[in-house]
Amino acid sequence: MLLCVGICLFAIVSADYLDVNGCFSQRSGFEVSVRVNQVKTTSVVEMKDECLRSCLKTLIEPGAKCLSILHMPKDNDCIIAEAVGQTIGRVNTPGVMHQNYYENECAKLPEGGHVEARLQGFRGPQGVLQLAQKKGKNPKILVIMTGLAAGRDYNIHYAPELELDMCKRVNNVHNANIGEKLITVDADPSGMGIQPWTEIPWHILDDDVLDKVLVVSEKISGLVIDCGKIAVLGDRNDWEAALNSAHPASAMVYLATIVTFFVALLR
Repeated sequence: MLLCVGICLFAIVSADYLDVNGCFSQRSGFEVSVRVNQVKTTSVVEMKDECLRSCLKTLIEPGAKCLSILHMPKDNDCIIAEAVGQTIGRVNTPGVMHQNYYENECAKLPEGGHVEARLQGFRGPQGVLQLAQKKGKNPKILVIMTGLAAGRDYNIHYAPELELDMCKRVNNVHNANIGEKLITVDADPSGMGIQPWTEIPWHILDDDVLDKVLVVSEKISGLVIDCGKIAVLGDRNDWEAALNSAHPASAMVYLATIVTFFVALLR
């Protein structure tokens, strides 16, 4: 029995499930000190995790993103802010009720070029898949999805041969020529699939990934849940700069070719 308990515990600990807390860092001695127009919303939320989930959902929705939250358990209140907090000095004052301040680490883009694929929602779930890569390093992926079946595993595939409008016709990845799997994401009890920025053995700066398709499927059944087309996230110039830094040799060859061409014309 002791052996079974040890094995079962190891299996739980080594699972790839990452809950909502993986996207946040609690900052002692900080509070949200912002203007009214920087507060995205306030809501009555008793449980801290629901407050965190509300913040993450803004990454899926259009408009301003939640960068921090202030959860006040005593008042069942949750303030979602578009700014980070300010230091408030000493916090361990006896008899004073202090709020819980968290910063959204998943809203902070890693260095490098950035792309994203937004799910279409044709089978219900909504979500965003973001990728970032800096020259000389493996890319990182962020996955935020809602409306999933609680407790199930979902695979993210890169499908360069698949057109976005064909996604609805692909019922099962086991019966189609779907590309490589990038990562597996577990849905939590609320139906959210959350994967904080995680390094994967793949490359976005070496491949022409723009306009290619990412596919989300149930791991066991292979059922295709949704698809999204990869597009530049943020400033296009930043993406081009990341691409050029990843291929300096190609740029030099191109420049040498141009110089050789003009020298030949002058002869």
